[in-house]
Amino acid sequence: MQRYNDAIAALNSLLSSETNANLETVLVCCVIFITIENMNGRSAEAACHLRAGCGILKRLRQARPRATNAVAGHGNVDGLLLALEDMLYYFGQFLAIYVGLDAFVDLDFNIPVLSMGDPDVPFASLKEAEMMFRNIDQTFYTRMWNAQAYSPQPASLSDMFLDRTKSLESQGPSMDLRSRRAAKAAAKSDLAIWKRRFEPLVRESPDRRSVTALSMDYAVWRLITGGMVYGQMFSAVECQAALSLAEVIISMDATTTHPRFTFDGNLVWTLFYICFGSDDALVHERCIRLLHAANRREGVWDSCDVAEICQTAVSALNNNTLAWKDIPHGMLTLSDMLQVKLRGFSLASVRALEAEDARRGY
Repeated sequence: MQRYNDAIAALNSLLSSETNANLETVLVCCVIFITIENMNGRSAEAACHLRAGCGILKRLRQARPRATNAVAGHGNVDGLLLALEDMLYYFGQFLAIYVGLDAFVDLDFNIPVLSMGDPDVPFASLKEAEMMFRNIDQTFYTRMWNAQAYSPQPASLSDMFLDRTKSLESQGPSMDLRSRRAAKAAAKSDLAIWKRRFEPLVRESPDRRSVTALSMDYAVWRLITGGMVYGQMFSAVECQAALSLAEVIISMDATTTHPRFTFDGNLVWTLFYICFGSDDALVHERCIRLLHAANRREGVWDSCDVAEICQTAVSALNNNTLAWKDIPHGMLTLSDMLQVKLRGFSLASVRALEAEDARRGY
């Protein structure tokens, strides 16, 4: 641990440099530090490194504008920066969801809105299909906020937790429901084209796990875009279809050497999202069972933590000690409300975040 802290301290001298190569080195280290902290369950520390990484990316982007070609396959520095930018974007996105906010840090990466192409022309590869699907996800937030991936008014993490009597989501930016509906409609249109172009790969690709993962992502986005009424519960049939794909992925991983930690996976979040997007008892039961079977941590999302939260919340709902209208969006607020102690990112773990941030000089 001391050597780790020494390494962080040694990078501070590079932060004062205007040399792109030095800033790129620090940015790579930020991603490595985020990974180390998340693997060890210190996600508050990972959030600190995320904020630092976003600041460094802004400095680099001023010197090197983002390439207009969104395919990060160049094999050069620009391609590496695009890949790192996407990693920080997705970690920030899932961290924001975990906290219960639409905005966590300033993630204005000016995501280009790509055309989905000709619906009758299949994707050339799984890589192209994955890249185009990620763009649907990213541009949904760009469209929802009219210009940016998230609100341009980030709040410090410690400020969010000063008053626990207020829900975290109430401290985020105001949501323009018309923009949200328009973003959903645009995403729904893009998804229809994407699905047609993806179908040949479903039949032909030998990479069954990647195909199944993309199919699950599509099923989840169908749930997201399916209802235009805010707060509308998901269809139990569509939830079960998405859960069947999640179950296939978990079964595949159980028989392979698939890593139990990933930087920005979304299977655990998917199970959490479906569990609290449905009021169907069978959906709840299956989500909890799959969370116990998943045995993984994806960024800040620990499947054991999420399983315990879901199980406790569902029991409280069934016993009428918790009402649906009182369920907050974020894991942190919900765990605090239910008095469930989390192994990973918890309210207790963020109390000294600002002091640690200042100590490291970020």
